[in-house]
Amino acid sequence: MSENKDNWEWFLTLLKKDLNIVRDDTYTFISDKQKVLLPVFEKVLPGVENRFCMRHLHGNMKTTGFKGLGYKKALWFATKTTTVNQFHKAMQDITNLDVRCLEWLQDKSASQCCILEAREKPILTMLEWIREYVMTRMQQLRNRAERLWEGRKLCPEIKKIVDNSLKKASDCIPVKSDNKRYEVQCFDGARYTVDLKERICSCRSWDLTGIPCNHAMSAISAQVLDPDDFVHECYHVETFCQVYAPAIMPLDGLEMWEMAGYIPPVPPNFGRKKERPAKARRLEADEVRNGKKPATAIHRLPRQRGKMTCKFCHQVGHNTKGCKWKKFAEEFPLDDGFEQALGAEHVQPDAQQDQVILNEDCPRVSQPEVVSQPEPDVSKRKKPVKRAILTDAVEAPVVVQGNCAANNAFP
Repeated sequence: MSENKDNWEWFLTLLKKDLNIVRDDTYTFISDKQKVLLPVFEKVLPGVENRFCMRHLHGNMKTTGFKGLGYKKALWFATKTTTVNQFHKAMQDITNLDVRCLEWLQDKSASQCCILEAREKPILTMLEWIREYVMTRMQQLRNRAERLWEGRKLCPEIKKIVDNSLKKASDCIPVKSDNKRYEVQCFDGARYTVDLKERICSCRSWDLTGIPCNHAMSAISAQVLDPDDFVHECYHVETFCQVYAPAIMPLDGLEMWEMAGYIPPVPPNFGRKKERPAKARRLEADEVRNGKKPATAIHRLPRQRGKMTCKFCHQVGHNTKGCKWKKFAEEFPLDDGFEQALGAEHVQPDAQQDQVILNEDCPRVSQPEVVSQPEPDVSKRKKPVKRAILTDAVEAPVVVQGNCAANNAFP
């Protein structure tokens, strides 16, 4: 199925009907920044909050022309900020890099998402794969909570974050204002206000995540209270078990389904490629998979190639396997008389030149008598074509011997 406007409108209409969405302002959709999704959301689900995947947003920013490690770090730092002032400072850092990058980011928001393995499957197979995966996943999480987390108040990952914040609280000094309010001073000179009753901190990290920050941990430790009691209830093991208590019911196979009377969908017509289909997504130059970055043009060394020289004809640019003269010699083998003539005229350096005998006195410029070696017997050769090829290919130059003015008559 192609990702066009009509298909997305059809899919979102059925999704809205199946989920029985009445108030669409309570839902948030995360996409990979497809151009056709925004007008479809405004038409089908106008009240939803639309977010973009952070990785795709960064990829589109690189495609626009804002490349480099500086842009990447500044963008991710702005994404992880918790206060308005920190966000403005991060956007100012992006402005210092390039003002056009800030203008490009003005109307965009980002969030992180995960794409499942079933995205490349047909629509029915993809939905069936997701149903079976979610059913198995929920049961695994229920077993984990019942067997491994028994007797705990917080989930293990949240407990690690709380312990880490408690260690960082040693860098803060709480100043008590009343029984529930504190002014926390940090070693870097910053000051924050903490309200234990309302469970808020001016750094807004506690407000956004529901987990006490290091400033709140210092105030909690000053009153010798349990930090786990100030964590939001959504991170409790009891809440976790309640969320995954409902189960997805199993379904019978296709042969047990009732006939609906509609025309069954047929698979699309597409040509299968010769190569094996790729499963892994192509990584960008700055992405990491399994702790290793893909090799780029900067990391790869160019292959050093030497000049090939043929051992048969001693010419540069090819080897013996692709030599056309060797193929010709194998196709038309030479006889003894022809090899002697070739050796006398082309191979031997002493007999390569024709002898020119002139008169010893040489009183005037005259035409010298040229004595050349006798030609080989043509009747002994099997194929007369070789004579013409040899005559054109190997032609011995004429050299005049002696110190005579007749030498100037020859080129």
